[in-house]
Amino acid sequence: MIRVYSSRKYLRASIYDVTWNSSNEAVAYVDETGSVTFFKPGTVKITGTYTSGATGKATVTATFKVAVPSLSRICVVLKPGKKATVKLKNVRKGAVVSWSNTGYSGTWEGVTGGSMNEKLTITADKNGTGLSVSVATVDGMSFYLVIGIDNPKFMEYSVYGYEGGSVMGRYDTKAMAEFLDQVNRYRQARGLTPISNVGTLGKGSQLRARELPFMPSFWKRPDGSADINAYDSSVKYRYEGVGPGGGKAAFDACMKQQLFVDYISSSDTTMIGIGIFVTKQNYPIKLGNTTRYFKRFIAASYG
Repeated sequence: MIRVYSSRKYLRASIYDVTWNSSNEAVAYVDETGSVTFFKPGTVKITGTYTSGATGKATVTATFKVAVPSLSRICVVLKPGKKATVKLKNVRKGAVVSWSNTGYSGTWEGVTGGSMNEKLTITADKNGTGLSVSVATVDGMSFYLVIGIDNPKFMEYSVYGYEGGSVMGRYDTKAMAEFLDQVNRYRQARGLTPISNVGTLGKGSQLRARELPFMPSFWKRPDGSADINAYDSSVKYRYEGVGPGGGKAAFDACMKQQLFVDYISSSDTTMIGIGIFVTKQNYPIKLGNTTRYFKRFIAASYG
C-alpha cells in the first residue's frame, strides 16, 4: 500500500507503448502518460500493460491507499460563549496548514495550533451572532469551513420605510449556516469552488429578510421602492420568500427556482448573501387571494 497525501503522482515507465487503467476512477484517474490524479479517499489499483507482438505482454500494478486531507467538521454552529475545535486530517508530514480567517469581528475568535498548524479552535463571542467562512489551505488544496454563531435572543431591529420603525426578531444563524453548507456541498459535488465571500452581499440579504414582514408586495421595500435598492450593486440574482423551517428546507425551496440553480451552478458566482429572520410574532402575508401568517423570512442573493 502506498499512502498518498498530494493530489497528483506519477508512474514512470522507460517504455512508451503502455496502456494504463484505473480500477476506480471515482478515487483516481490515470491518463495515457501514466499521470495519476486522486479525487477522494479510497483504495485503487493502477495497472500499466505493455504489449509487444514479438515478446508478448507485461503488466505492472500499483495499489494506492488514498488519504486526502479533510476537515473533521465542515459546518460549525455555536451558541454565544461556546467553543469548538476543528482539525484538518491526513495532512502530509512536514506540511504547514494556513487558515484564511481566524476571527470575525464581534462574533468569534480563532486560535490555530498543532504540529502542522492543522487545528483551529473557535470561541464564540458572548454577545455575537453572524455567519462567516474560514479556509484551510495545504499543498495547493483548500478546504472550506462554515462558521455560524447563533444567538437565540430576540432583539429590536430597525426596518427601512416601515411606519413602526422596528421589529422584534432574531437571525437564525444556525439555519443560515446550514443553507451555506448545502450550497457549498452542491458546488463541490460538481467540481466548483465553494463560496467563501458571505459579507459583500450578506448585509443586503439580512436587511431584506427583516423588511419582508412589512413588504407591500414581493420585490418591494416597506416604503414601496424597489427591493434591489437594499442590495450591494454587485448582486446578480436574489430570492425572497417566507416560511421555510430551517437551512435545508430553505435551500430546497430555493432549488425549485431555475435561476437559483443556474447561479449556484456557475463558476462565475463567487459571492453569496443569506438572511433568515425569525420574528417574535406572526405577520400576515398576502399570497394571491389568500392571507397567511408567517414568522420566518428568507432573502438569498448571488454575485
